[in-house]
Amino acid sequence: MRKGVFINVMVVVGAVVAGIAASQRPWHVLREQRDRTSDQVAAMRRSEARREELLRQEIRSKSSIGIEERARGEGWLPPGEKRL
Repeated sequence: MRKGVFINVMVVVGAVVAGIAASQRPWHVLREQRDRTSDQVAAMRRSEARREELLRQEIRSKSSIGIEERARGEGWLPPGEKRL
């Protein structure tokens, strides 16, 4: 009777050890995938922020205020205005 219980316990312990050993790789892969995903999400957010900034600049440069700013930056003065 003791021999049967000992064998059963050893089989269960062996199965648990084998299960733990087999599950290590998927957890490692999951960790790597999460890291890559978070890196890609951060890069996407930076790209979206840059895109929004460029859109704001484009809208401003096409507005009358933006055109006047650029012209004044290049030295243009409206008629009747003098340099200080």
